[in-house]
Amino acid sequence: MTIQEQAGLLAEEASLFACPVCGEAMEMTGSSLRCAKGHSYDVAKPGYVNLLRNPPSTRYDKSLFVSRRKLMEDGLFDSLLDRLAERIQANEAPQESSGSAPRLLDAGCGEGSPLVRLQERLAGRAGLELLGVGVDLAKEGIRLAARSSSRTVWCVGDLANSPFRDGSFRYILSLLSPSNYAEFRRLLEADGLVLKVVPQADYLQELRARLYGDSLRPEEEARQAADWFRQHFQLADEETVRYSFPVREETWSELLAMTPLAWKATAEQLAEVRQSPPAEVTVSMRILAGRRPG
Repeated sequence: MTIQEQAGLLAEEASLFACPVCGEAMEMTGSSLRCAKGHSYDVAKPGYVNLLRNPPSTRYDKSLFVSRRKLMEDGLFDSLLDRLAERIQANEAPQESSGSAPRLLDAGCGEGSPLVRLQERLAGRAGLELLGVGVDLAKEGIRLAARSSSRTVWCVGDLANSPFRDGSFRYILSLLSPSNYAEFRRLLEADGLVLKVVPQADYLQELRARLYGDSLRPEEEARQAADWFRQHFQLADEETVRYSFPVREETWSELLAMTPLAWKATAEQLAEVRQSPPAEVTVSMRILAGRRPG
């Protein structure tokens, strides 16, 4: 998406933004988002807007996002995205069209391809056009996402200080990302839906076993994540999506490059593990669908 295209889309959707400094409403002036108090944020040349007050320190670099995009293009999460699309379609079916596209926030969107592919599924299979909004702390991920030709707003931003107005989103997706549930409740429409995707104990178990053997205890982490979600949202439904994904030699290298699971491994461990790819890896996720309580 060009800077002109993104600026045009931001002008159409300026009402969803709140200044991350003062909370005032924002509007597009030329190629900048600006609030009444003069805080201004330029649309970058690749076609995104950076709404961070202070640059973060992060290990999520360009090479990680490039590897993740290649895996998404190979179909690593396709079956998961199918189920998410079906869940959104089912939620929309009983509702009459309001004349404007529902907004879907991907909170922690990374390099953006899961959001784009989800939008494509909904448009192609259900004729449902959603305005996608992708936000992430990592500028390198958003820079890559902005290369997409989709009708999607891309922002560098902090979910602890979200640059969006109250009740702006029909859907909020949190896919393998940290969540700020207080902000999610603020941002969600009254009848909106949060879709939290939690990795299960056997997610990428083949990689875990090669790197760490039995030393990790992912069962407790998965249980705690689900319990924490239920404390903040009224659970509408939940399901587990589990399937095997075939591994080629290049797939294995991309997996090692893209997952934080490998961050605790030494260079020697990674070199050794890279030489012994499995025939397939397990993708196992729990989809938790929740609404604002009360």
